[in-house]
Amino acid sequence: MARLPIGLVGALLLASVPACAPPIGESSFIKSCVIAEDQMGTFDGRWQQLPIPIATQSGQNFSATEKQAIIDAAEKWNRVSRFSLGVDAFDVGGGTLPEGSIPNAPCQIPNLSGGMSGGVFSPIVIRKRSDWSSTYYSSGVIAVTTTCPTGDPISQVIADARTFYGGQIELNYQQFFVTGSVPDLESIIAHELGHLAGLKHSCEGSTSSADVPRCSSPAINPLYKSALMFPSFGIGEKRSNPNPNDQGRFNCLYLPLFGITE
Repeated sequence: MARLPIGLVGALLLASVPACAPPIGESSFIKSCVIAEDQMGTFDGRWQQLPIPIATQSGQNFSATEKQAIIDAAEKWNRVSRFSLGVDAFDVGGGTLPEGSIPNAPCQIPNLSGGMSGGVFSPIVIRKRSDWSSTYYSSGVIAVTTTCPTGDPISQVIADARTFYGGQIELNYQQFFVTGSVPDLESIIAHELGHLAGLKHSCEGSTSSADVPRCSSPAINPLYKSALMFPSFGIGEKRSNPNPNDQGRFNCLYLPLFGITE
């Protein structure tokens, strides 16, 4: 069966087998940093403050249903973050999901208000792209998250993670969200918000190494495959809850920032 990717630092792909994510309750949350040696290369960076404000692109007429899916996706991460850190991971404007606008190249925004130190100086915009093509990103990619980092790529010392100062989420509305190919938007956004927070995929298909596991490995940890941050996704599938692997890696990025020791 075909599976398609999500995100670049977030590229999620699609498959055709429906699946349902189990409900998540407080007993499903963890407060500690949990990371295996074979996932030490699955971090991209982090913000120096939370929550991260998000908005929809101005003038794109996101429907009420689409906005609610984005709000619900953010809440899935917020519940995790509130449990482990005591703060929300994402700010959706009090549930109103404001509109925002940034240039097509978000990492070229001049930093004039402390952004390079990790302050979020403008909302991270979610935008629809109807001009998606193979010259832009692969046609099979349903969404891409771009983050703007300062500093060196993240090392194996999570506390030394590089800092983000901007970014955006782009949705492929040319090949997807059209008749016959409508994935679950809440699940897609939840995955991309994981990338926005600084997580790479739980495993990879072709770039595996000692600290990035291969998804096809027979010995792979089952939690990597059931993770929200697994790199492929199915039409009809709903997977919007961060699982223990997603939560443990998120905590590894942000517990040190908040001075929380285990």
